[in-house]
Amino acid sequence: MNNNQSQNFSKIDLKDNLIIINKKRKFNPLGKISNKGIIDATEFAKKMTYEKEGEHRKSRSGGIHVRDNDEIFSNTFRGKLAEIAFYEFFKNKNGIVISEPDFETYKRGKWDNTDFILNNFKINVKSSTHFSNLLLLEKKDWNSNAEYIPNIPFKEQNYDFFFFIRIHSDDKTYPFDIPGYVTNADLKLIIQNNHSILKGYTLGSKKLDADNYYFQSGEMRQLRMNKLV
Repeated sequence: MNNNQSQNFSKIDLKDNLIIINKKRKFNPLGKISNKGIIDATEFAKKMTYEKEGEHRKSRSGGIHVRDNDEIFSNTFRGKLAEIAFYEFFKNKNGIVISEPDFETYKRGKWDNTDFILNNFKINVKSSTHFSNLLLLEKKDWNSNAEYIPNIPFKEQNYDFFFFIRIHSDDKTYPFDIPGYVTNADLKLIIQNNHSILKGYTLGSKKLDADNYYFQSGEMRQLRMNKLV
């Protein structure tokens, strides 16, 4: 991975309240999540919702939509599946040292400060459906220096890399792909250039309920294992 090489990003088309993505990358499965991983993600999502051992916020940063437990479970489950997919993909690669997924349940107002440490880099994993082509980051969470505002009090506000993991949830073996990743410098660039979508725009069949920065999958940095060490 290269954190210094420059990357170009174009803006999407926003017409008549519709989001028109023009730089896409086809879903290309890299593997499937293990049975143990599926069970672990399921149990974690249950604890964070129905069993009330932990708690996720009901609204996204800057959002107005209030999620019920079923929606929070679905989002939590997919997010944890993506972390497990990332871990299982990298853990046996030569020259890779990676921390394990975090299954600790946190009450609202507490969270893990990073998803993974991979070869001393701080990794943020972002999940979406297999047909998604936008990595979205809520604008309210980030300042102009691409620092994650909720983590600033803990002095853990900078991530080195953001990985986009897509999960095919219609297939219960949960195949996944990694269409790309971006760097902290990339995020700073799109913040400076205001590559953002305001709430109210329609993405697929849903309206965005919060303002978001975005990366198109077709413009993200592609994974090359020989650059990970």
